[in-house]
Amino acid sequence: MTKRLFAYTGLSMLVTYAVVFYFGIFGFAAALAGCCVLILVALLGRNKGVDGGAVLLVVASVLVSLLIFEWYSADFERISSKYDGREATITATSCEDRYYSVGSYRYPIMISAVDGKPFEAKAMLYADYDIGLDYADKITAKVKLGKCDNGKLRSERFAYYAHSPEFSLDCKIIKNEDKGTAYIPIMLRRSLSKAIRSLMPAEEGALCSAVAFGTKQTISDDVYRAFADTGLSYLVVVSGLHMSIIAGMLSFSLGFVRSRRGRIARGVVLISAVLIYMCVTRFTPSVVRSGVMIILTMSASLFLNRSEPFNNLGLSAVVLCLLNPFSVGDGGLLLSYASVFGILYFYPRLFSGMFGLINRRRTYYSSCIKRCNVKGTLIGFRSRLVLIKALETVVSMFLVSVSALIPVMPLTLLLFGTANPFIALYSMLLAPLVTVIIVFSVIASIVYYIPFLGGAAYCLAVPAKVSARLMIISVKGFREARSMTLNLDENGILIVSFLSAIAFIAWLVFRKKRLAGLVTVSVTAFFALSFYAFGFVCHSQSMKLNIIKTGGSAIVQISGSGAEAVLYADGGSYVGDREIKRLHHDFSSVNTLVIPSASLNSARYSLRIMDEFDVSDILLYHSNRTAEDLFETARDYEGFRELTGGESVTLKLSDSVTDNIISTGTKRWQYVDCGGKTLLIGCNKCDAELLPEKYRECDLLIYSGKLLNKKAIVCKKSLNLENEKLSDYISYDLKG
Repeated sequence: MTKRLFAYTGLSMLVTYAVVFYFGIFGFAAALAGCCVLILVALLGRNKGVDGGAVLLVVASVLVSLLIFEWYSADFERISSKYDGREATITATSCEDRYYSVGSYRYPIMISAVDGKPFEAKAMLYADYDIGLDYADKITAKVKLGKCDNGKLRSERFAYYAHSPEFSLDCKIIKNEDKGTAYIPIMLRRSLSKAIRSLMPAEEGALCSAVAFGTKQTISDDVYRAFADTGLSYLVVVSGLHMSIIAGMLSFSLGFVRSRRGRIARGVVLISAVLIYMCVTRFTPSVVRSGVMIILTMSASLFLNRSEPFNNLGLSAVVLCLLNPFSVGDGGLLLSYASVFGILYFYPRLFSGMFGLINRRRTYYSSCIKRCNVKGTLIGFRSRLVLIKALETVVSMFLVSVSALIPVMPLTLLLFGTANPFIALYSMLLAPLVTVIIVFSVIASIVYYIPFLGGAAYCLAVPAKVSARLMIISVKGFREARSMTLNLDENGILIVSFLSAIAFIAWLVFRKKRLAGLVTVSVTAFFALSFYAFGFVCHSQSMKLNIIKTGGSAIVQISGSGAEAVLYADGGSYVGDREIKRLHHDFSSVNTLVIPSASLNSARYSLRIMDEFDVSDILLYHSNRTAEDLFETARDYEGFRELTGGESVTLKLSDSVTDNIISTGTKRWQYVDCGGKTLLIGCNKCDAELLPEKYRECDLLIYSGKLLNKKAIVCKKSLNLENEKLSDYISYDLKG
């Protein structure tokens, strides 16, 4: 126990926080139940080699974590609920660089007053144009505040999102020229990022800047979406991989230092460089995790001559958990810990268990070379040894990816509901390109500002530019294989949790044998493929109607039996945009997007909706001449059709699903027949009396805003999408 004290403590805290954060009261109950099971195991296994001290340490860590998390949660609720859902005039100060994503600008701000009353809270301000807010500038604006429940934002201590209720931000900005010392890392990041983008074409420069310095907001939506669709978005987020490459580059550069004092000086330089890099990349949770691990490893090698990697991993988790329990809301952080744990634990077991033959052949050829005196035979042995070593390198690289994938795959399915089985292969192929991009981008950006050496920066940037172009081409190519991506609903997530538990039990049973890694991989692969086949069969036989709230409006989607379509899509707010991006995996196979009617306000969001969905069949849109930019983009889609005047049309979404678009003046209705069950969808101020008689009777009425003469419609159930009490996600079984 004492050997891995921090490992037990830190990883127990991290897992407890994650379970409670993502599963709420059920996670809390599961953590308590887990403690009871562990105590029972310790009592029953006292005479069977069970480390009772380690078990009790884990139980104590879990209980302390529950108390800390509940205290933080209560404090967060107290602050964030005060102005939730209210329109107010805020006074705030910009505290970070702006973000740009999916057509909207986002500004991290620190609120100092609300409606003239002092109040401190961090918020993300949304705008559909660049309002010119820079770091340390003060802003006064009328906004609508909403409590931040998004995990990624909460991980960075955001309490509110804020956007203008009129979709055009009315604000007053006071520029601040005295930005203070906290501005130095931001200025440094901007300067280095600007240098990279000056040395390369726009697309390659943006990618290199994101990979090297974490400024992913400069990446185009198309490129970032390609990374997200393939599950490789972690490559453009600074994490342990990037930090290790930076540390390795510096360590190699200072490798000529051999003396004791020189080693200490080298360690100080490396630790200082890691801290500076952490500052430049904004101390994100993944960066803090990797930075703490590297610093601990370097310190141990300097003063103790030995480092315990599991303890380093656990201690970094303790630091993060104590600083901010909500850091587990960043899925990238959990994936980072899972991948490192997988590499540390499974890689040595996989390599020794599955590839002992390679080691035996290498030993055999090495001994033959020592005994052989015949020149021709000696050359033959040496060439074979080179091939064996090359094979070992390739296998080792692949096994590192597989080792990381073992815990990452189920975790990705649980967090995002989607995962790609070929992610290990993709990672192995792209890892060398990432290394080249980071090394040459960092060097070129520094050389760019050195007098008389600026020209050399263009030469140094060439390898990074070529690697970035190859990376973009590769990722876009990988995206075409999305048909192999696993997608889950809530029931699927529960199944994966169960199968992951079985795989974990198999690991516990076989962990003391050489084939532990092989057994774990086999069990995980078997259940993953079984679930994939099971999910494919169930999905093809089922039909569901999914309703996802997006701010003041919603998305209505039908899926199953070949009818993959979005029947109604309205972002309605910046929050809606965020939710559309977050829920993108739910629509990865959509082939029909129907937008029969929209006002000017929602039209601007439809552009982003179309970009998010992979629309390949047909797009219908009501004539709205005030949204010409929408039509210019929409006409580029193959199969686009524009409804004008009193035109009505019938779409056959599948063999059993028909969507009737009915025109009633300037408004559109949808009457969807799902093999006997009927849906009627209307928009704000639709008049039911203008609807033909045969469409007035339905099983489910879905509408937004206010319907005129609603009593003319006979329905078993009605749903107003603008109802604030409507849950965020509703699913109806259309075949049950």
